[in-house]
Amino acid sequence: MNKKAGRKQPRRLSPEKLHAGRAGHGKKIIEVEAVTIEEAIRKALKTLHVKKQEVIIDVLKEEHKGLFGMQGAHQAKIRVTIKDHN
Repeated sequence: MNKKAGRKQPRRLSPEKLHAGRAGHGKKIIEVEAVTIEEAIRKALKTLHVKKQEVIIDVLKEEHKGLFGMQGAHQAKIRVTIKDHN
């Protein structure tokens, strides 16, 4: 008998998923994970349809290379907030 059959498993989000939200006063904020910080920034800017000068980028987690320098052992994670235009 399968022990997990009766338990609800947590939903796993793929690293490519974007987590969008809004912080006070209608600011648009997203969090992005990718193999490198640069790739995460490119994805966020493309998703938000903005230029780098229009956002604030916070690095939440830097990427860590795996054994023998292979990329992607631990992905980078950033938070991007669109600046106020006021």
